[in-house]
Amino acid sequence: MQKSQAAGPADALQAAGVLIRFEDLAALPVFPEFYRLIRRLFGVDIALVSRDGDRGRMLGAGLERNPFCRAVQKRPGGLARCRACDSAHAQRAVWEQRPLRYTCHAGLTEFLIPIEAGHGVIALLQCGQVLDRPPSPRDWAMLERRLAWAGGDGRDLRRAFARSKVLSRETQKDLMALLRLFAQEVALSQARLLLVEQDPRDRVIARALAFLKERFLDDVTLGQVAAAAGASVRNLVRLIRARTSATVLDHLHRLRIAHACDRLRQTHDKIGTIALACGFGSIQHFNRVFRKVLGMTPHRWRLQALGRSRTLPVS
Repeated sequence: MQKSQAAGPADALQAAGVLIRFEDLAALPVFPEFYRLIRRLFGVDIALVSRDGDRGRMLGAGLERNPFCRAVQKRPGGLARCRACDSAHAQRAVWEQRPLRYTCHAGLTEFLIPIEAGHGVIALLQCGQVLDRPPSPRDWAMLERRLAWAGGDGRDLRRAFARSKVLSRETQKDLMALLRLFAQEVALSQARLLLVEQDPRDRVIARALAFLKERFLDDVTLGQVAAAAGASVRNLVRLIRARTSATVLDHLHRLRIAHACDRLRQTHDKIGTIALACGFGSIQHFNRVFRKVLGMTPHRWRLQALGRSRTLPVS
C-alpha cells in the first residue's frame, strides 16, 4: 500500500498546477547570496545541479574547491571518474527523494540535497568535499590503495589530501539541515510566483503529474490522466513530451521504481513480490524497467542501499 503523507504547501501548489523547471531555479538571484553565507559559515562550495545531472551551476567562483579534488581531476581519467561518481549518487538522491551524505570515490564526504516542489525533484544542491576528521597516515595509506589507478608517486595527492577541509559530524548535520531548509523554502517561494505567471500548458502538465503521483500504484489509463489534466490525450502526450523530454509512461515508471526502491531498502520482501506490489505485471518487466531507469538490477541496488557496497557504480 502506498505511504500516506500529510499534504504540505508544495502539494497544494502542485494541485493548482505549478510546474517548476531547473531554469526557473538557476535564474534566482538568491543562490549567490546563500552561497556566500554558507562559504563564510562552513567553508564549503555549493553547486546547483539538474536532476538528470546534465546541467550545473557553480554558485561560487569555483576557486575554493578542495585542492585534493583538483589534483585528482588532473590525473588521466580523474575528471571522468568524479563526474560518474557524482552522477550515480545524484541519481540515488533523486529516486530516494531525500538528502544524501556519502563518501565519493576519492574518499571525501559530500552532500546532495534535493529541491522538490510536489511534482518531484527539480534540482539538487551539491556541496561537501570535506573530511570527518584530520587525516592520519593510516587514512592516507587506505586511500592510496583506492587511488592506484591515478599512477605516479602520489606525493602531490597526499599533500593536497592533507589540506582538505575538516568538518565534524555534528557540523555536517547542521550544514545539511540548513541546506534542506533553504531548498524547501526556495522551491515553495518560486512555486508561489509561478502560480501567478506560469504558462497554462505547464499547468496541464503539473495536473497530469499530480494525478500520476496520487495513482501510480493503480492500473491507470492514458485517458484518465488526460481527463485529470483537463486536456485531450493527444495534446497531453505532445505537451509532456515537449516540456519534459519524457513520455507519460516514463513518468509512471519512474514513480513506480522510486516506490520499489523504498520497498527494497526498507523491507525484506522478495523482488518478485515488490514488482507486483508496485504495478508491474511480471518480474521480467520490472527488471527491464528498473535497469533502464537506474542502470542496474534491483538486487544490486538493494545491496548498495543496505550499505554492502561502499560506493555506487561509476561505469
